[in-house]
Amino acid sequence: LEMSNHLLGELQIRVLDLNGKEYQRTTFMKQQREQQLSVDLSTLPSGVYLIEISNTTHRGVKPVQKE
Repeated sequence: LEMSNHLLGELQIRVLDLNGKEYQRTTFMKQQREQQLSVDLSTLPSGVYLIEISNTTHRGVKPVQKE
């Protein structure tokens, strides 16, 4: 997962299915404008998941397809 934005500091990363069920939750310290993060989906069944990245003031969601 590549992040390229102005947000720095502690971010919460969540992996959800399309019904909103949470499969993973982790905290990540973003220290640069452009940064990469690995999200392990290997234990999840095939399907579409939402990667939600948020802090206290912003929230972004990116759909991903796991085959």
